[in-house]
Amino acid sequence: MGELLKVLDKLTTRIIAGVIVLALGAALAIGASAGGLPQYGLAVTEEIWRIFLAILGIIIGFVGLFLILSDKDTVKKSVDVSRTGITISHAHQRPDNLSEVLISGTCKELPKGYDLWLFNADASGRKRYWPIAQLFVKSSEWTVTHKLKSWGEGHERHYVAFLVGEDGKKLINHYRSAGEVIDAMFKHFKSLNPSFEVREDKLGPNWPELTDLTTDTIQAADQRIKLVGSSDKAARGPIAT
Repeated sequence: MGELLKVLDKLTTRIIAGVIVLALGAALAIGASAGGLPQYGLAVTEEIWRIFLAILGIIIGFVGLFLILSDKDTVKKSVDVSRTGITISHAHQRPDNLSEVLISGTCKELPKGYDLWLFNADASGRKRYWPIAQLFVKSSEWTVTHKLKSWGEGHERHYVAFLVGEDGKKLINHYRSAGEVIDAMFKHFKSLNPSFEVREDKLGPNWPELTDLTTDTIQAADQRIKLVGSSDKAARGPIAT
């Protein structure tokens, strides 16, 4: 509801500005064709000035019309998250394999043009995000497995379900493409240096986080969990992936 109010406020401000500019342009064009306002001492008698002011008024009028119409689809594009029924209902490590976190939830209605994605967000609250997987809904439910790379007892994970629009999809595609290049470079380096080993050695290197999300990437649900057990190489503390 809060996002919708922000959109409406922005749209209302833009429409008011557009109406004012449109009215100014119309007044200027009409006044020029009528020869100005001679009753107030503002007569425009020379034809060239009347034509100039009329053209200027028309241009200003078009600017006002643009301001009114350019955001006409803004409200349609906004999403009322409360109507989607998106939740993260469960998130827990598998008892038989603590390196895997099983995450599940619901989605009753996926807005047109949006995909549903699960992100791993920085548990400390900093703007750092790692897309995990697109969520595919069946019978209003979804489930996914997140494979941990490194963790220690009590480390926290913050899972967030996002609605992702067209711009957000492009950002995720770029993130994944860059990550694949990093993986390829890592494997090539390993082939040249077989003795090279770091904490990501078993599962590959960590991909750099996203620090800014697009405006059409909308948080829909989240859940935090504390991890139990530890990986073999968690000595350097909690990491985000």
